[in-house]
Amino acid sequence: MNAVDMGQRLQEMTTGCKLEVTAFSSRKKMTDGQRARMAEFFNADIRSVSGGREILNKKLPEVRAVNGIIREARGLWGDFTVKYEDGVRLIRSDRIEWMNGKIAELQEELRQAKQALFDAWEVVKQDAQNRLSDLYVPGDYAFDVRQVLWITISYPAIGPDPKLQQLSRELFEAELAKFRVRFEEAAQDAEQALQKEFAEMIQGIAERLEEGESEDGKKRVLQQRAVDNVVEFANRFRALSVGGSGMDALVEQAEQLALGLDTKAVKKDATSRASMRESFGALKAAIEKQITFAAERTFELE
Repeated sequence: MNAVDMGQRLQEMTTGCKLEVTAFSSRKKMTDGQRARMAEFFNADIRSVSGGREILNKKLPEVRAVNGIIREARGLWGDFTVKYEDGVRLIRSDRIEWMNGKIAELQEELRQAKQALFDAWEVVKQDAQNRLSDLYVPGDYAFDVRQVLWITISYPAIGPDPKLQQLSRELFEAELAKFRVRFEEAAQDAEQALQKEFAEMIQGIAERLEEGESEDGKKRVLQQRAVDNVVEFANRFRALSVGGSGMDALVEQAEQLALGLDTKAVKKDATSRASMRESFGALKAAIEKQITFAAERTFELE
C-alpha cells in the first residue's frame, strides 16, 4: 500500500481526538519579598535572584495518586492514537466508545483522588510549611483542588471548513489537498514508528534467548515484562495500524509466541529455551527481510 492509499485509509478510518487536562502548577515563583531576602542573604543583586517553590510534595500519597491518574490518561491517549498535530491526535472511529469508557473510569478515579487530596489539605499545607520555611505562602493554598483538576476528551472533526466550499470551490480543493498530504504523512510516520518499535522489541527478546553473555559482559536474562510487552504492543498495533506495512501476520505470530512463553520455565528447561530461541530468531529474520528494505529506510535491525 503506497502513501496515498495509506493516507486515504487513515482519513476514512479515524477522527480527531483531543485530551485536555486542567490542573494547577505545583511550582510557584518566589515572591518579590522572598527574592529580596534571598538577595540580602547572599549579598547579591536582586535581579540575579530567581527560583521557584514546590508548593506540593509529590511524594505525598494523595498528591502521587492524582498525578498518577493524569499520567495514565495521557499515556492512554498517546498509546492508542496517531500523532497528527499539537493537541490533536487521530483515533480509529471504532475505538471511540472504548476510549470514552477508559477515560470515564479515569475521571471517576480522579474524582475520588481529588476528594482524598482535599480531605488531606491541612496535612499538605503542614508539610509545605515544614519544607519551605520562609518560602511558605498561605495564599498559595487558598483554592479547592476539587475544582481545578479535570480530564476531558473530545473528538474534533479533521478537515477543511465546509463553508469554504460555498465561498470558493478552488480554495476548498486546495485546502482539501493539504489535508490529504497531512494524512499521508501521519500514516507513514505511524507505520514506521510501529515497525521500529516492533523490530526492536523482537530483536531484544531474540538476543536475550541466546546463550552466554551480551557484549557488555552481562548474562543474558529475559524478563517476563519484555514478553508481556509484545502482547500489549499487539493490542496497540490493532488499534493504530492502517494496514500499510504488511506487519499484521508477523505481529499475530509474535503475540502467539509471547502468550506461550513463560520466562521462568524457559530458564529451567533447555529444550523449551532452544525452541523459543529458534522461533524468535526466525521471526526476527522475517521482520528484517520484510520491513528493513522499505523505500524510506528509517532504521536498521543490526
